[in-house]
Amino acid sequence: MSNLEMVEQLRIVAEQGDALSQYAMGVIYDTGEILKEDHEEAVRWYRLAAEQEYAEAQYALGVRYLSGQGVVQDIEEAARLILLAADNGSEEAIEFLKGES
Repeated sequence: MSNLEMVEQLRIVAEQGDALSQYAMGVIYDTGEILKEDHEEAVRWYRLAAEQEYAEAQYALGVRYLSGQGVVQDIEEAARLILLAADNGSEEAIEFLKGES
């Protein structure tokens, strides 16, 4: 199975509402390693997963709001999402808040 075929299978599961798959689709669009880099599409997928309280997606979305990458920069929304991600157990968010990332 090619990378594109795997992504298509992942997209099907993500569209069915699986938060991990939605987060993974966000990463795929964010990195541009398999599909063309598209930060707005990455944000869309991160948001879907974040709405299901998927901590890593909340953190990723928070970072996008902090940087303004794929969204209009919004520091308050970034802080809300990063704190929420930390509360939900995201190690990256916890490290960020400690100033370790």
